[in-house]
Amino acid sequence: MAIFLIRHGETTGNANRVVQLPETRLSERGIAQAERLGARLAGDGITRILSSDYARAHRTAEEIAATTDLPIEIEETLRERNFGDLRGRPYSKVGDIFAEGFEPPGGESWETFYERAERSWLAVRAAADTTQ
Repeated sequence: MAIFLIRHGETTGNANRVVQLPETRLSERGIAQAERLGARLAGDGITRILSSDYARAHRTAEEIAATTDLPIEIEETLRERNFGDLRGRPYSKVGDIFAEGFEPPGGESWETFYERAERSWLAVRAAADTTQ
């Protein structure tokens, strides 16, 4: 069994070094990246596609779905860490948001994020186990 962990294509937030908002979409470059990824994975025997509900992740998954004829299953635990009130702000203005112990105002602490990521991995593994 192989599990592919894929990050979404580029967004303007990525390119401009801005903490992303949930509704941030792929840039034109990100769409092209997603298209290339879908083509690259077309023959790799993918049997299931899980995606967060964020537009950028779902749009990336759509390109894989288009080449595999598989539906996209939404798994909200796959969302990136919630940086709360810092979303939409440049990284240069918010300090080291990835520092151990950093708790963004209105967002997830490392502990909360880690627990969600652990639940997410268990969901991914369970999905993989049901397709074997």
